[in-house]
Amino acid sequence: MENGMSKETNKTRAQEILDLDINQDELKEFFIGIVSGDYCDGSSYQLYLDMDNASLICCVEASSSSWRQRDDGSLILVDKFSSPQCDDEEPYEDGFDLNDYGWQEWRQAVETRIAEALDELEEEEA
Repeated sequence: MENGMSKETNKTRAQEILDLDINQDELKEFFIGIVSGDYCDGSSYQLYLDMDNASLICCVEASSSSWRQRDDGSLILVDKFSSPQCDDEEPYEDGFDLNDYGWQEWRQAVETRIAEALDELEEEEA
């Protein structure tokens, strides 16, 4: 029962992390980069959670085989996007509704990844 309770607590923590004011711009900017086609240049765009201050950080690497990490494990990759070209769908433009581009589904996927990462950290510490 304790493990199940911990997983629910981590899901709640993940929701709270995404709801922090410091993360709103970074979260939205990363998603808009994907759906607008701005990230379709062959680079690897990566969204990390900095466990030291619960902030999200977007980084750009030359390839998807590059990433950032810390020795203490406090920097967690929560999403990445890399594509040399985008599909033919209508790209997002300012003023469009992000929900029409899968905003809620994508945000839920990021939240799930954060909760899973918190679960993994707890298991390592146990």
